[in-house]
Amino acid sequence: MDNFQKKQMMAGMSELTDTVCLWYSDVPKRLPAIVLLLSQQGFPNATRVVLNWLGNYFEHCRNYQTGKFPNKQQLLFLIDSFIFFKTDQVQVQLTLTRELHLLEEICKHFQRQASSSSKFLTFEALFGGRSIPSDNVEEHRQKILHKTVSMALSLQCQEVLECAAVWLHTQNLSPCAMGLVDSILMDFCDLLPNTSHALERLPEVCPQFLNQLLPCVFSYLCVQGYKDEEFEPWTSIFLKISANWLSKNPNVCLLHATNPFPQNATFHKVSKEKSVPTVGPVGHLLLFTVMHPLWNLKSSRENHKEETLVVSKLFYYLIQAITATLQIERDGDKVYVIPRQDILNVVTEMKRKLKTIVTSETAVEMSLDRLAEAVQIGNAAKQLEISSGEIEDLCEGLPPSHLLDIVLHSRHE
Repeated sequence: MDNFQKKQMMAGMSELTDTVCLWYSDVPKRLPAIVLLLSQQGFPNATRVVLNWLGNYFEHCRNYQTGKFPNKQQLLFLIDSFIFFKTDQVQVQLTLTRELHLLEEICKHFQRQASSSSKFLTFEALFGGRSIPSDNVEEHRQKILHKTVSMALSLQCQEVLECAAVWLHTQNLSPCAMGLVDSILMDFCDLLPNTSHALERLPEVCPQFLNQLLPCVFSYLCVQGYKDEEFEPWTSIFLKISANWLSKNPNVCLLHATNPFPQNATFHKVSKEKSVPTVGPVGHLLLFTVMHPLWNLKSSRENHKEETLVVSKLFYYLIQAITATLQIERDGDKVYVIPRQDILNVVTEMKRKLKTIVTSETAVEMSLDRLAEAVQIGNAAKQLEISSGEIEDLCEGLPPSHLLDIVLHSRHE
């Protein structure tokens, strides 16, 4: 390409940069010319151009409602073609070196973006939307998401992690969110456990991401418990890290509820499909710590006895957090830290599990004692929605528990 052709191409790019993001632009008609110009740019220049277009687009369109953004299909086509390189018209083989370069370009773009709203929308346009990868493009998109967030954790890239936190929040425990959680923990707690310090630094690097990650991880673990599956190899390391987080600030496990993200518009319509049932602010952590003695009864993993001690610490920190929590309100209504459904989930799962295992008196006693302590502290802190009489009815059929009897009957008196 000679200098004259380069100047022509750059002039065309400049003109497109000014118009491609505007609601009144004729992008659909001009898409072939846009694709041609970007194809001539090649990687990584075309990727940078499209990322910059996304930032400009959302600056102009930040007041649009979810699902109402203009030129949406054309924008998604450009994303798939020149960021993920997975369309019929554009096929670029991303070698490991090029893929690493792509991850760096994505991270640098978010570091350069000043506007929080356009930054979050850009991230969601790249990675949000579908609940389950349904084709090669979507699988590739999810793979790049996982690697981008892992790189951001390694490099302490706060801007990307903040966007990932908002993405986790809008995904609302979807299968894609659980896929990201599994990928992160596989990377930092299983495949490369010596890099787990990247997770340990999260409270200082990006507390917003930590606040979303914690409930997601314990949701993931509860799903495995429900299914009577062996916990993942990364479980013990992550539990130690989370116990360390909570030892410094027990309220970390509640911050996603006490300081929720505002419900902003999203580029994609977010699926309401969830991997796990809806629970209260600490529902999954409560369920996991109460049920762990029974779920972990036949564990063949190394250090599972040490893990039992770590879970005891987690339960202690959870109790501290409940004790210190002030009233939470959402839309004018009180939000109980331990709603009725959380107690029902614990009791129902305990009854189910006791039917499927050879009971261990020690494990059963530990689980029932933790349930009793949670009820006692929840009542004392006025954070328990369900009455002692209702709990007593629910617990009918469970093995006898001296401590639970004392707690429930003391409330009757």
